[in-house]
Amino acid sequence: SAITKLLRCGVCKAASYCSTNCQKEDWQFHKRVCKKPDPEREAPKSKPEPEMDPEEMKRFMSELGEKHDPNQVHQVMSSLLGDKAPPPPPKPKEPDPPCRSCSKPCAKPLRCGTCKAATYCSAACQKEDWQFHKRICKKPVVAPAAPETQEASEVPASSSTPLRPKENETLVENESVGSWYKHREWKPEEPQQDFAPSKLGEQVAAGAQSKSSASGTSAWNSAGTWEEKDMMPWWSQKLQALNGLGDGEVLTVEKVEGVRGEASVVHVRGQPKFLCDLSFELCFSGLQRCKACSRSPPGSRCSNCIRFLGKVQVSELACDSESRPSLRVQREEPGGPSHVKKANQKECSSAAEELLFPLIKEKLQEYVTDYKATVASDAPKWASQLPPVSAAPVPTDSEPSMTAEPMDCSS
Repeated sequence: SAITKLLRCGVCKAASYCSTNCQKEDWQFHKRVCKKPDPEREAPKSKPEPEMDPEEMKRFMSELGEKHDPNQVHQVMSSLLGDKAPPPPPKPKEPDPPCRSCSKPCAKPLRCGTCKAATYCSAACQKEDWQFHKRICKKPVVAPAAPETQEASEVPASSSTPLRPKENETLVENESVGSWYKHREWKPEEPQQDFAPSKLGEQVAAGAQSKSSASGTSAWNSAGTWEEKDMMPWWSQKLQALNGLGDGEVLTVEKVEGVRGEASVVHVRGQPKFLCDLSFELCFSGLQRCKACSRSPPGSRCSNCIRFLGKVQVSELACDSESRPSLRVQREEPGGPSHVKKANQKECSSAAEELLFPLIKEKLQEYVTDYKATVASDAPKWASQLPPVSAAPVPTDSEPSMTAEPMDCSS
C-alpha cells in the first residue's frame, strides 16, 4: 500500500521511513552515517554587510569603473550599499569625427552617400576629396536576410525518411552500371615478376672494363662526372719498397711504419686531380767502422765503431711540384754494452742527412711520378660540369652513307 505518512530520523532529519519497524531494521546501517545537521547551514543567510567603510567602498568602485562598464559597477554598488550608492558617471562624449579633406573636427559631419564611412565638414571639402576617395569608395555589403520559414508541407523529408516511389516507375534488377564501378579491381596486364640477377656476358664485361680503364673512372660513372677514388692502399704498398734503402756501408732502412694521411684521385670535368697528404716513419740502423776495422774483412767490428739507431719522420708528402716533404731525425738508444761507442742525436742527424735524405727524396719523387701515371690526364678539360656533346657517329659499312651526287636532268 502507498505510504501516507513519513517518519523521519530524529537526529539527522534526512532519512524517512514508513513505520517504526523499518526504522529499527535500518538503524544498524543508518547509524554509521547519521549526524546532527549544522545549525549554521540551516540558519537563513542574512544580507551580507559590507566589510569595509562605505567611503572606501565608493572609492574602490570608482576606480573599478574606469576599467569596466560604469552601469555594471553602479548595480554592484547599489546591491552592496543600498540607496547610498552614487549615481553612475556620465558616459564620456565621443570626439567629433575629423574631416577627410581638411582634418578639422566636424560638429555636424556630412557622410559619403555611397560608402557611409567618409566624413566631411562641408560640401566643398567633399568635392575636393572626391578625386582621391572615388578609388576606394564602395557600397557596403548588405547582410543576407534570414530565410523565411517554410510550412510543414513544404519542408523536404530528412535523409532518414525513405523516399516514396514515383508513379509509373519500374525497377530494373541487375542493371549494368559500366566499367567504372569496378575500378578498384584493376589488375595489370603483365603479372609482376620477381627480380633475378643475371650474369653479364664476357663481351659486355670486357667493354665496361676497357671503358673504365681508359677514362680512369668506374664503369657506373658513364658520364665521367665527379668521382673520387681512395689511393691509400696504393701508397701503403708502394712505400714498403723503401725497406733496405741505404748507402751500402753505414745506414740502412729496416722498416716502414705508421703510414697515415689521405690520398685520392678526384675526377672533375673530365680531368683527374691527384691529392695526397701522407706521413710515415723510416726505422734505420747502421755501423760506422773505425779505420782499423775498415781494413779488415767485412763484418768485423770493435768497441771504437759507432752504432746508429733512429727514425726518419717523413711528413707533408704531397703531389704538388712546389711542396717538398719534411724530414726529421729522431735518435734511439742502440743496443750493446755500455763501453761501445753509440751515436748521439747530433751525430745521428748529420749521418742521416748526408747518407739517407738524398736517397729518400729521390725515391719519393719517383713514387709521385708513378702515382700521377696511374690515370691518363691528357684528355681536354670540359668547359662545364656536364660532359661535352659527343660527335655524330661515323657510319659503318652496314649503314649506307649519304653523299651528294649530281642529278642527270637530261631525261
